[in-house]
Amino acid sequence: MRRRFLLTPPVLIIAMIICQGLEAATKECPFPDKYIVVDQFYHDCNNGRLESCDYFLDELVQLFPRYDCQRNYDTSPVPAIWLYGAAMEDYFKLLYHLASRTDGMFGVDKLAEARYRAREIFLSDNFKSVLDGYIASEYFPLIDKMEKNAP
Repeated sequence: MRRRFLLTPPVLIIAMIICQGLEAATKECPFPDKYIVVDQFYHDCNNGRLESCDYFLDELVQLFPRYDCQRNYDTSPVPAIWLYGAAMEDYFKLLYHLASRTDGMFGVDKLAEARYRAREIFLSDNFKSVLDGYIASEYFPLIDKMEKNAP
């Protein structure tokens, strides 16, 4: 007698989550190809070339998913941003300054749309999912503060 395996709703949901993770993890790692592009937009935006801030945000969010990226000590795929090392901290700091308007340079009207997007990114589950260890301990309190002070 053959047994049927029934895919109940909880089993289907778990299967879908696993498949989504595998799909992202099989995509080719954008590091190091994107490193120069992201870093250039970061430096341009951070140094007052404000038109680069939108491009920086566009490129940054593409690094949050788990690709087939791994550092030498990883045993499974990790978000591409994790391969950026110390630059990742700089990128997150700029994202925070854009989102929170803590730096006067980013308070100009020209950046209103970029600030709004930066805030959405900073408060997103995608951003929270890449925070780990020391970075998480630094940014989760800032996220909580920003969420409490939401307009």
